Amino acid sequence: MSMPELTFSFLGLVLIIVGTLVALFLIGREIMLWYWRINDFYDLFARQLGVFVKIEEDLENIKGHLLDISGNSMTRNPTDTQPLNPPEAVK
Repeated sequence: MSMPELTFSFLGLVLIIVGTLVALFLIGREIMLWYWRINDFYDLFARQLGVFVKIEEDLENIKGHLLDISGNSMTRNPTDTQPLNPPEAVK
């Protein structure tokens, strides 16, 4: 083989190796970007779900406080119609 043929085959081999490495880098980069996007979406969804659960717990607490203020008990039998603190008889 002559010198130019060896040079061109060597350059071709180098280009194939460099092209393969660049392609692998770009594919890996895209995979990582998609992973980060999915992970961020999951974190956002989990955070929002946590906010909704917290709001629901707060509403239950407020409901319990309002029932306590009104004189009803959360542990009272729901079929019981007698108030716990009957009003004084009107004279």
